[in-house]
Amino acid sequence: MDRAHPLSYKKKFLVAIFCVILAAGFFVLKTQIVSAQINTELDEFQQQTSLGDKDIKTIIGDIVQVVLGFLGIIAICLVLYGGFIWMTAAGNPDQIDKAKKILINAGIGLVIIMSAYSITYFVLKSLNDATGANLFGSGSGGTGGSGISFKTSGALGTVLESHYPDRGDKNIPRNTPIVITFKMPIDKNSIIDGETINTNAIQIYPISGPDAQKTLDEKTIKNVTVTVAPDNKTFIFKPANYLGLSTEDVQYTVRLTNEILNTNGKTIFSLANPDYDWVFEVSTQVDSEPPHVVSTFPKIGTTKELPRNIGIQITFNEPILPLAVVGKVTEGFNNIIVGESKENALTAVKGTFRITNGYKTIEYIADDPENSCGKNSCGNEVYCLPGPAAIQVLAKAATLNNPATGEPAAAINLLSYPNTAGYNGVVDMVGNSLDGNEDDTSSGPDQDNFLYSFSTSGNKDISAPKIINILPKVNATKIDVELDPVITFSKPMQYSSF
Repeated sequence: MDRAHPLSYKKKFLVAIFCVILAAGFFVLKTQIVSAQINTELDEFQQQTSLGDKDIKTIIGDIVQVVLGFLGIIAICLVLYGGFIWMTAAGNPDQIDKAKKILINAGIGLVIIMSAYSITYFVLKSLNDATGANLFGSGSGGTGGSGISFKTSGALGTVLESHYPDRGDKNIPRNTPIVITFKMPIDKNSIIDGETINTNAIQIYPISGPDAQKTLDEKTIKNVTVTVAPDNKTFIFKPANYLGLSTEDVQYTVRLTNEILNTNGKTIFSLANPDYDWVFEVSTQVDSEPPHVVSTFPKIGTTKELPRNIGIQITFNEPILPLAVVGKVTEGFNNIIVGESKENALTAVKGTFRITNGYKTIEYIADDPENSCGKNSCGNEVYCLPGPAAIQVLAKAATLNNPATGEPAAAINLLSYPNTAGYNGVVDMVGNSLDGNEDDTSSGPDQDNFLYSFSTSGNKDISAPKIINILPKVNATKIDVELDPVITFSKPMQYSSF
């Protein structure tokens, strides 16, 4: 019987190691998909045991790197050993042959180790790019410089339009609601359980303070009323009790799970990214300050006649409750009015009000078919304001809950609920009425209404905007990671288009 070549066992061993490394790599990919399903349980276990919170797929990746490094060290030691034998052979042919075989085997081992790493990385990187998973610690799976986790933030912009408080926000008042705007209409029955929040779909709970060490079920806030916008995209979650404490700042997590369904009955999240969560910090204070306007477009005091298809923006000093400022004129919305001023009367022009810029900016776009005035540079229909004309923009203050006390809290009129969340004017997130004259007090309608005007010409602007400057420059290198990218356009842009 022929005797097996002594090198065959080494080759089989190296091939086995190669297969183990590939298998471990694919296991990392599999873990990316299934680990999200056990994130809640792992977080809970970590909090109860005070163990580290490193992700399981990161641990497996570290193990693979350790194994590869260990094998590399062995190969280098073999090269050194082979070299030592050759140098001390003193012309002995048997010793030289032995040294050559050791060096050849060590070289083959190094090639296999490097190939295993390269092939594994290439395959996983290809699957990562194809599926949108995050295996390499960047993008939505990385961690920002501030230490804030972004592991599920890929859903922002694809599944979610915006939310308040924002990720990493601090100094949030205790009486804040949580506001979430989705990109598509949501089956509200998947979010609301009777009259309160469905905690299987959305969980709000502290991760610092005295309640942080409780079980997830114990610390999740259950008494939360939910208000839904008519389009089933924006949801307002108002806890029955104030968040946080009067003695210390408290961090909260909001987690959205794959039990949230769209109006077709399908989950809004993908298998690879089955949830979305973020953290914000609540201060010890309650918000009793009214909001006010900080800028407008067109600017207040503009005397130049503007194109008839001009858009309108009003930006506030703090986030505004969206349901109180979003709507269509044709559907009865009148908390904000854009209209033509004739004989001291304001006639509303049909249009749509929407909110953007982290719920701080209101944009108005005319949409009256009778005022169609051609197509823009993209070939889309353009609707115009009257022109030449004097146009006025009126943002109403809401009726106060208790005018005698001077408190800014607005009253809720259930007759207009839920289209404006019950408010008959502009209010901030906690329901403080607009301070239109910026005297730091709320006086309600008329006295605290915000009004400004501008004039339109008979012309329209259908030229496309151009980018005139960007920072950092194209192909720039060694950029400070703290530098904010800047794009400068040739004309003012709609915030909501970004």
